[in-house]
Amino acid sequence: MDNRKISGSAKPANEFINSSLGLSYLTIVVKSTDVAMDRLKKSGVKPLAKGPIALAANPKMALTLVRDPDGNFVDLIGPTPTK
Repeated sequence: MDNRKISGSAKPANEFINSSLGLSYLTIVVKSTDVAMDRLKKSGVKPLAKGPIALAANPKMALTLVRDPDGNFVDLIGPTPTK
């Protein structure tokens, strides 16, 4: 495991989900992906990759991956967006 520090930061680099020990990934189930995405957009948060992405096992559900202010991954799971 590579626990290099980000320059000027006390937090270890967490380029990948398994880059550091402790909390680095959180899954939150949302009632509405549309509402969650609107709220994130208003806060200046952009999804990583092409999120939200419909789940292959259940196309009625979508996954959106973002980062919190500390750089931890936050995975939002909810209904596939209608917008």
